Amino acid sequence: MKTAVSTPFTRRNVVAGLAVAAASTALMAAENAHAEAKQATPEKSLYERLGGVFAIAAVVDHFSDALVKNPIVGEKSKNPRLRKWHTKNLERLPGLKFMRTVWVCHVSGGPFKFVA
Repeated sequence: MKTAVSTPFTRRNVVAGLAVAAASTALMAAENAHAEAKQATPEKSLYERLGGVFAIAAVVDHFSDALVKNPIVGEKSKNPRLRKWHTKNLERLPGLKFMRTVWVCHVSGGPFKFVA
C-alpha cells in the first residue's frame, strides 16, 4: 500500500523557507563583499591597529600601575613574594614597563624585537 506524504503549504512553512533562502543569499553577498574589500585594502598588522608604540606604552603603563595597586597581586597581597616585590623592588617598575612594552610591540607585529 502506497502512502503519500504531503507537506501542507502553511504560512509558517512558506515564511520559514523564504527566510532560509534570504539568509543564504545575504550570507553569500556579504562573503563576496568581504572578499572584495579584503583584496582592495591590505590588512594592517595588530601593532598598527593598536596605535603603535606610544599607544601600547600608555596601556602598559596604566596596566603596570594598576597591578601594583591591586589588592590580590599588589602591595597588599596575601602572597609574601608578591608583597615583597611590590614593596622592596618597586624601583624596577620602569624597566619592567619598558620590557613589557617592547614585548607587546614584538608579539603584535611591530618593528621591535624582544629578546629575553
